[in-house]
Amino acid sequence: MVSNYLLFRFGPNTISHVLKELVKENSSFGSLDIYVSTDGTMYKSHVNMAENRSLLILIPLLLGLGKTINSIYVPKLKKLFSFAECVGIAGGEPKSSFYFIGCHEENFIYLDPHEINESTFNVMFKYL
Repeated sequence: MVSNYLLFRFGPNTISHVLKELVKENSSFGSLDIYVSTDGTMYKSHVNMAENRSLLILIPLLLGLGKTINSIYVPKLKKLFSFAECVGIAGGEPKSSFYFIGCHEENFIYLDPHEINESTFNVMFKYL
């Protein structure tokens, strides 16, 4: 039987801080640091710029409602995916989340962590 606490959905802000603490407390992650933005903005002065350490930046944001992305964010998201250092964006709503890994023309490329599918090149998410 599954415990009730496993059925609770944690939001992106909570998960970001949990990941940060897990990495900080577990030496098996080696030289990884995690920075979590608390207000959607990254401040250089808040980021520990230690040499020889990898940094994962997590910025929990609301980019739209339901299954759409507000069109005002689209150009910035496309620019973000142009960086080789971008590891993607996790987002969605309860029982309907996606992991966005890039974009192609007017579409975002995503993975659905809830389903196992045959590989295909037709896995695009069209924005408004």
